[in-house]
Amino acid sequence: MRVEGREYLKRVGPLLLGGAVACTAAAAALSNAVDEPAFELALHVMIFVGVAVSALLGSLGRSATGLGVVVIAVAVAGVAQRLGPVPFLDIMYPPEIAADEDLTWATLVAWGMVGFCFMLARRHNILFAVVSGLAIFGLVGTINLNTAMLIAFAVFVFAVVFVWGYEHLLNVGESLPHTREGGRDWLRIARTQALAGTMLVVLLLTVAMAVGSALYAVGPRLFVGPEGMVRYARWLQVSLLSYGGTLDNFYVGQGPVHLPATPAIRVQADRPALWRGAVFDYYSGRGWSREVTTTAELERDADGWYVVPGADDAVGERNRQVVTILSNQPHAIYAAAQPVRARMTEDAMGRVRLRYKPGLDFYGTLRTSYTQMPGVEWEVISVMPPTDPATLRATSTSYPPRIVRRYIEQMEVQAEAELGPIVEQVTAGAETPYDKAAAIREFLGGTCLYTTRAPAVPRGEDAAAYFVTSGRRGACDLFATSLAVMCRLAGVPARIATGYQIGEYDDTEGAYVARLRDAHAWAEVYFPEVGWVPFDVAAAEADAGTDLLDLLRGPWRLRVNRLLAAVWRVVVIIAIGLTLISAVVGPSVVVRWLRRRVRSKSSRERMGEAFEWFRRRAGRLAGVGAERWRTPAEVRDALAEVGLATSGRVCHRFEDFIDRFYAVRYGRAEPSEEDVHETRAAARRLLEDLRRDLRALRRRTRGGRR
Repeated sequence: MRVEGREYLKRVGPLLLGGAVACTAAAAALSNAVDEPAFELALHVMIFVGVAVSALLGSLGRSATGLGVVVIAVAVAGVAQRLGPVPFLDIMYPPEIAADEDLTWATLVAWGMVGFCFMLARRHNILFAVVSGLAIFGLVGTINLNTAMLIAFAVFVFAVVFVWGYEHLLNVGESLPHTREGGRDWLRIARTQALAGTMLVVLLLTVAMAVGSALYAVGPRLFVGPEGMVRYARWLQVSLLSYGGTLDNFYVGQGPVHLPATPAIRVQADRPALWRGAVFDYYSGRGWSREVTTTAELERDADGWYVVPGADDAVGERNRQVVTILSNQPHAIYAAAQPVRARMTEDAMGRVRLRYKPGLDFYGTLRTSYTQMPGVEWEVISVMPPTDPATLRATSTSYPPRIVRRYIEQMEVQAEAELGPIVEQVTAGAETPYDKAAAIREFLGGTCLYTTRAPAVPRGEDAAAYFVTSGRRGACDLFATSLAVMCRLAGVPARIATGYQIGEYDDTEGAYVARLRDAHAWAEVYFPEVGWVPFDVAAAEADAGTDLLDLLRGPWRLRVNRLLAAVWRVVVIIAIGLTLISAVVGPSVVVRWLRRRVRSKSSRERMGEAFEWFRRRAGRLAGVGAERWRTPAEVRDALAEVGLATSGRVCHRFEDFIDRFYAVRYGRAEPSEEDVHETRAAARRLLEDLRRDLRALRRRTRGGRR
């Protein structure tokens, strides 16, 4: 390898290494959201190959920009054909990614980042690779926020800080004269920059841990200890992605949901059930909320039980449960409905510092005032309402006014208009409230498909109405919402409950373990003399092959949304094109071009542009240097040195062009549009004369050789 090549690697190698670390961290964040080993391997290998090729060609004074453009072009083309039978596209866009809109965009950006890795021989292109990595974190963070992704983001931030600082040092250092020893020790500068970045990160983490520890020591009920930050991140993920917000709000149809398999709660119970944590009664069209958010205190008996008022009047079988918190959970105490007694176990009191006191909300669910840490354990006794059809059919059809007002009459206009006729058709012939609710449940289970990868409900659409009439693909939130809304339209009181599914049974513990991915939502239907009975829809799961067909089955009113989506794709493609052009010719060129197109120019500036156009083409035609600083006379002299603009006719026309340009461009009066047009025409005529002179000069040269 040449000496210049070795010096280049010493100087730019640390920058390329930092860029590789940043891109690898972004790729790791995307890989963490999917389970596709071939895709993960291909993505990481291509990043390594791209950086290695850039380093090799950069040391030889060359660039692989064309190869990077090809990679990006193939990735863009692959988005449109990702469901087609093209073998290599299964690696670039696996089925799990192709079925998810956010993952598809994140993968497109990732392959764009790979393309920019091939362009790093031009140092400024590292900006595009870093920005692509940041975009990946933004897209993946909406899908799967977990500890691994947070670690990858921390590594990414450190690499970006290093790249930013080192690239600045390169720019400053290269503008200064070299030392007599032959240059600067760039490897030592890189080590110093990395050490400084590490010290900065460690300092920030130390300060954060110290402040967090101090706050936790002062108010353990208000702040999370440093050892619980990872568990808190998991709780935040469940709260945002499964509940759609805090426990007082439940937004539905928000798009794909990816929850980890982290254990959430462990329940030892006499019989399995849905572990309820919250109930919602007010439907807004986009989600649910709780009209009453107050929590009442419970009285404690002599045995340490907190007793729910009216517990002795509850109808149903008793179910004893011991619920252990395995990861940070919000204020809800999960238990089978209807809880009548609760207390912390003695073992839990010895493990945790806080003494949690249960309260009862307006809807009959148990809550605490503080976030529950792992190790908290509750003993709960619930009354399981009867669920057999005969008992529920025999209940009264007369509801108290408060039930009618809150759980039947509260309805959105759009849902009532679009779902009302469907409900009448589905429940035709159903004689009892139970039969109506069962018919609606069977209808939803037979016509809609369950999937956690369904796109979000379009803005402005009612979630239940859109799901039933158009989308017909969604997770438990949309099934439960549609069931509750349609029951209300049928005159049957209904509401929404959230919590966890039963979970997997652990033989060693003799308990059910519900994981974060078991977060669930279901409907509850009210029956007089019985109470609230859970109704859950059993629907077939959607496979990846039906995604595109289902998206194309929407009615005419979705055409506007699709048109907007198409426009958005065009905008994205234009942005990608501008990015590629910036990477090839340099960002400053694109910025200057956009500035010229956007800003209105004066006639003097257009006169200058006319000469610039002539200067560039004349210099390229003659093969001489025609730098921007050259005046018209200096351009003429440079052309004359190579034998052009020397004939009487061309020389005379050149002199007229120069005199006219100076007089109009720098005269007192503002040039008119006619002056600008005449100058451009004169430049074109002069350039054509120069072409004729050049052809004549070449003929004379060939004749002399003979």
